[in-house]
Formats: sequence, structure tokens, C-alpha cells
Amino acid sequence: MEHRLQSGRGAPDFIYDIHPLPQIRFAGVALAAAFNVAAYSDALYEVLGVSFPAHLARAVAKRKAEFLCGRFLAALAFERLGAEHQEIGTGEHREPLWPANICGSLSHTHDRVACLLSCDARLGLGIDLENIQADEGARNLSRMVIGEAEHALLNACSEPFGLCFTTVFSAKESLFKALYPRVRRYFDFHAARVIRIDLAQGLIVMELTQDLAQCYRAQDRFELGVTLETTRVLTYLVHEAPGS
Repeated sequence: MEHRLQSGRGAPDFIYDIHPLPQIRFAGVALAAAFNVAAYSDALYEVLGVSFPAHLARAVAKRKAEFLCGRFLAALAFERLGAEHQEIGTGEHREPLWPANICGSLSHTHDRVACLLSCDARLGLGIDLENIQADEGARNLSRMVIGEAEHALLNACSEPFGLCFTTVFSAKESLFKALYPRVRRYFDFHAARVIRIDLAQGLIVMELTQDLAQCYRAQDRFELGVTLETTRVLTYLVHEAPGS
């Protein structure tokens, strides 16, 4: 297995630098990898042992490459867990449909992919990768994502606004991914607010602003991990769902 984590099984020019994420500690597997869209071809689906989905027949190469990398990394995670690989479906909003006894989460940027996977179906898992936005672009987008109190919190941070905003944006994406399998409906960025952000400690705390389901109520709080890279932010949430 360690050898297989070195490269993409016959496609090392396409997917490479496959490695665990040791900062994410839970009853499961956390993996990340890099990929090169310029090296993509449809033939790589067969090379990497991933079924080519009919709904991507007319998709651009970037979309097909992202899908392939996510499903391939998930297959490696199944192996690392010692679990039998099972087909991962695709929902109407392109979300992964995990098998009944599995919980997982996938994310990608233009050249990176990450996966969380566990056989503990009680868990809620969310992971998200984002390229760090410039301050100006972040401020232009911020009103769609954060409220006034969050805006004040980010302005008070010693780090650049673009970095802080990207982290919050990513954390809200991770929260959505972790809660959606039980909420089963879409909720927007303002359904949760940031009440603490500590990039030095790799921590962000979010609080729901509304009831989302019987098991997720307004004022419920979630602690998410943050990992900063030179040009990217990775956030993640691992929690045991209420009532599970």
C-alpha cells in the first residue's frame, strides 16, 4: 500500500504526491494528492480502474480529471481502511453518494484533491480545499458568505483579509459536507457563522444560526481544523452526529 501511495499506478504524470494527512485524527483515512490536468486523457479511467460515468461524456477535461482523481483517491482510502471497495454514486447536485455503511468527503482545487473516509457511519465528515484569494476579490465576495459580525472578526485578524476569508469560506463548505447527509437539503453560507478563528492554532469555531434538522439546531457549535499551505487552505470537520 505504501508503494501505491507514491504514484498513480501507471499514471504518475497525472496523479502523484499521494500522501496521508496526519493532522486529521479519526477512525478512518485521510489522503491527499496532486494531479496535472494537462496530462489527462479519457484512457486514464481504465488505467486507474475507475468507471467512466455517462454524465461526464461531454464534460471538459478539467471536470473529468477532477472526478477521476477523487474516485481514485477514494479507492485508495478503501484499501487503506482494509474495506472492500464499493461504487460511489453521484447525486443530482454532483455530490458523492457513499455506500450505506460508509461516510466520506471529497474536495479538489485545480491541481489538488483530498479525501476523508470511514467505516463508522455515525461520523459526519467534511473536507475542503481552496486556493487563497486576494484581498480585493475576497472583499467583493464576502457579503454573499459572511455577516457583519463575521466581517468585524476577520477585519480584526492580524492575517490578510483574503487568507482569513478563504479559510471561513472553506470551513463553511466543510461544515455543509459534514451535515448534508443528515440534513438532506441545501442551506446557504449564512446558516452558520464564525465565532472564533485562530490560524496559528489551526482552529475555526462555527455556530449554527438556524435549525437545520431535528439533530442540528441553532447555536450548535462545531470546531474545524485548518491547515495552511503556501497558496491553499485546507479545512476539515470530523464529528459524531447527534442521535447516531
